Amino acid sequence: AQYFNNKNLQGTPVLTRTDSAIDFNWGYGSPGSGVVNDLFSVKWTKTQYFSSGTYEFSATVDDGVRLYIDNQLVMNEWRIQSPRTYKVSRTLSEGNHDIRMEYYEERYGAVARLEWRRL
Repeated sequence: AQYFNNKNLQGTPVLTRTDSAIDFNWGYGSPGSGVVNDLFSVKWTKTQYFSSGTYEFSATVDDGVRLYIDNQLVMNEWRIQSPRTYKVSRTLSEGNHDIRMEYYEERYGAVARLEWRRL
């Protein structure tokens, strides 16, 4: 994960770390050392093995989210909002696939969660 002290994923990350999952409720706090409480953004990237099939990807966020699968934008909810869950289904071939989630926090509560399941 790369954390930025702006809401546009710009410049040099102020924090880079490995997050084992995207499952965060930071409330009114900071995601980590050096990251501001509001007006921050995060980019998570992962290569994940999938069996062949259709998968539902579910993102719960407060505020903005963009989700890419194999560099294809499949979810674009980049706006100020209270906690909301968005879902999208994609059929994937067997093998490794690149997953990238981009998130930004405007103000107040901060939530970022990504899950998937085979349908």
